[in-house]
Amino acid sequence: MAVGSESKEVLLLPIQKKIAIAIDLGGTAIKGALINEEGTILSQKSCPTEAEAGYEKVKQNILEMIESFREESQSKKYGEVKGIGLGVPGTIDSATPQIVTFAPNLHWKNVPIGSDLEKLTQLPLFMENDANLAACGEHWKGAGQGSTSLAVLTLGTGVGCGLILENQLYRGVKGGAGEVGHLVLIPDGPRCNCGLRGCLEALVGAPAIVAMAEKHLAIDKSDLLGQVEGSLEARHIFDAAREKDPMAQAIVQQVAGYLGWGIALLLNTLNLERILLGGGIAKAGEVLFNPLREAIKQRALPVAIESAIIEEATLGNKAGIMGAASQVFYRTKKVGDQ
Repeated sequence: MAVGSESKEVLLLPIQKKIAIAIDLGGTAIKGALINEEGTILSQKSCPTEAEAGYEKVKQNILEMIESFREESQSKKYGEVKGIGLGVPGTIDSATPQIVTFAPNLHWKNVPIGSDLEKLTQLPLFMENDANLAACGEHWKGAGQGSTSLAVLTLGTGVGCGLILENQLYRGVKGGAGEVGHLVLIPDGPRCNCGLRGCLEALVGAPAIVAMAEKHLAIDKSDLLGQVEGSLEARHIFDAAREKDPMAQAIVQQVAGYLGWGIALLLNTLNLERILLGGGIAKAGEVLFNPLREAIKQRALPVAIESAIIEEATLGNKAGIMGAASQVFYRTKKVGDQ
């Protein structure tokens, strides 16, 4: 060492990443996660919603989860929490984005959950319908990566839909865009929970599929469906169709026809790059997707279908929390955070 020189120790501080608290509020459970800007889930938690106990109890449950995540992020030095993304199973008016205008599963009407939590936590909070966030999640880190326009349909008890157009979440004027489940296909069809008849949801939702099977079983026999122990579920019908049960195959063909009709209307209207199907019914796999693609081809215009990809969503039940996190990073950056 040269005379007069000094030895200096260079202290390398870890680079802290931006962190989002993502909350997916459901009718029976609240799921949450700490997620960094790269899309890595650092921690997950869940707790009962307790909707029957009223709004204040649900709010308290969410608040406790948020504070628990904040403490964890600080103690483990994950990074700076930039905000909260909250998905809710209800409608949100674009003019009042912190208020849930209607959420029947929670028995909520005009509830200021967003503004209440923002005041209590002193963190920016970005709230969206849960189907919209599923679309955001798939677009950010799922099967929709690289697509500029897509729809994510969540098929379960009902039919939810989130739309990404030109790389932006499309909400509509009042936040009601994407209600594909309430496209009326058969005006004198079965009654939907919305009050109309023959909605897509009333034709392809899990209860509708089971009702079809029960109607068939009342007048005919099925080697496989007749052997189901306990309550008949939609998955039993798809399983039986996979085993070449004629009754189950006929039901799946009918479901695929209705669903294909609804998707064809969506494609003809918006000319989307990709349609992603998620939820319990989409787990049926190719036994549903093969007849579905054929049904879409029969209904959609050539220009609408020739470049469209129809496939299963990949994030599963993580789509909502990933979408919630994406909104925190996108919208905080949009207002000037670098």
